[in-house]
Amino acid sequence: PTTFTLPADGSQVVRFAIRPAVPLSPGEHRAMIYFSEQPQGKQPKGTFRVLFRLGAAVYARVPPYTMLGEILSAKPDAHGVTFEVRNTGNATARMIGTYVVWKKGAVPVGGPWPAQLGQPTFKPPIGLAAGGALPPYADLPGLTRSVRLEFEDKKGLAPGAYELFMHGTFGTPSITRELSFAVSSATH
Repeated sequence: PTTFTLPADGSQVVRFAIRPAVPLSPGEHRAMIYFSEQPQGKQPKGTFRVLFRLGAAVYARVPPYTMLGEILSAKPDAHGVTFEVRNTGNATARMIGTYVVWKKGAVPVGGPWPAQLGQPTFKPPIGLAAGGALPPYADLPGLTRSVRLEFEDKKGLAPGAYELFMHGTFGTPSITRELSFAVSSATH
């Protein structure tokens, strides 16, 4: 139905079909479907009315499509990392993976990745300053932007030297980065 009444705590199934007017080029195409609340009855004087509008994004991918993201730069500081990222593909790409920050010289011989990282029972080993998931924000095709990753500890890293390790994927390509940085007492 194009119009329906939804009672409190009710639900309504809405079926839709999208038929493009022209053939679509390869890649990702986006559209929005909006649901708008319609005013009911007369409004009493001296009051105001609030109406809701809900949008639902619809994505369609036409082969061949590519999800190709790249990290142009990573600038760590005491509270997180600012990434400059670009999507060079023709479909939405997301960073999926993990990062760890170790105090300089504290990286274990077996590698920087603790086995239980991300688990509820994880106990950080000595020297591990921060760790977790990379920001999974959607980056649309052709977009270049800054993305901020905030470390979980709101106090930030103590002054000193650190090593940042990242691994995962950004769309199709895998990403592996290692970056040394320092936190000064002035920036803490």
